[in-house]
Amino acid sequence: MNLPRIITLTTDFGLGHYVGQLKGVISGRCPRATVIDLTHDIEPQNITQAAWVLMTSVEYFPPGTIHVVVVDPGVGTDRRALAVKTPGGILMGPDNGVLWPAMSRGGNWLAREITTAFGPDTSRTFHGRDLFAPAAARLADGGDPTGLGPPVLNPVRLELPTPRRREDRLVGQVLFADRFGNLVTNLDRVIVAALLAGRPAAVHLADGRTVPLVGAYAEVAAGTLCALFGSAGYLEIAVSGGDARRGLDLAPGDRPEVGIGPAPGEGGR
Repeated sequence: MNLPRIITLTTDFGLGHYVGQLKGVISGRCPRATVIDLTHDIEPQNITQAAWVLMTSVEYFPPGTIHVVVVDPGVGTDRRALAVKTPGGILMGPDNGVLWPAMSRGGNWLAREITTAFGPDTSRTFHGRDLFAPAAARLADGGDPTGLGPPVLNPVRLELPTPRRREDRLVGQVLFADRFGNLVTNLDRVIVAALLAGRPAAVHLADGRTVPLVGAYAEVAAGTLCALFGSAGYLEIAVSGGDARRGLDLAPGDRPEVGIGPAPGEGGR
C-alpha cells in the first residue's frame, strides 16, 4: 500500500486567495496528498530568505516529501521551472537559485526541467497554481520526475554568504528578518563554537554596539536588544518582546554585518 505523499508549500503569497487556489489544484488532482504550509510569510521576492527556509527545513520531513517553493521574481520570463530529486525529497521551484542551498547540502541530486503541459491555459504570472501545483500533485499521485521534462545539469546557483574571519572575530551578515522582527544571520552555532572554544562571547553590531549573547529572550528585560542562537542553529539579533528592525532602524532588505568573538578579557577585544 502506497502511503500518501506530503507536499510542503513555501511562498511569499501571504494568506490571500493565491494560496487557496494553489491548494485547490493539488486537492483536485491528488486528494490523498497531505499539504503542509511551511510558510507563506517570505518577504516579497526574497529569494535568499526562501532558500534558507527550505535548506533548514527539509531534514524535518520524511524522505520523499515534495517541497514546492514559489518565490519567483522572474515568473513569465524564460527562466526554467525545476523538479530536483535529492536524498531528502523532491524540490520544486523556479530556476533562480532558490533550490540550490538545499539541493547542494543534501548530497547527490538529479534535476529536471518541468516542460510538461498540465492544462490548456498556463498563466504567465501564476506558475505556482498552473505549473508547480499540478506537477507536485502528479508526483504525489505516483508520477516520476523523469516524466516532467529533460535533465538540467546547470541549475542557477545561489550561494548564501559565508562568514569571514576578521582578527579574533567571525563576521557575518543579516540574511532576513522573520515575522517577529528577529534578524537571522549566517553565523552558524557549530562554527562559532569552534572559534570560541568554550570562552564567553561578545556580539558586535555594525553600529559599534555590543549586545549580550543569551540562551532565551526572557533572560533580558523586555525591550532589550540581545543575540541568541535560534532553533535552526543560526545567530539572531532580537529585542525581547519587541522588533529588532526598529531597534536598529533597518529597512526591509538591509543586511548589516554582525560579528561574534571572545568577550573582552577572554582573548577578545
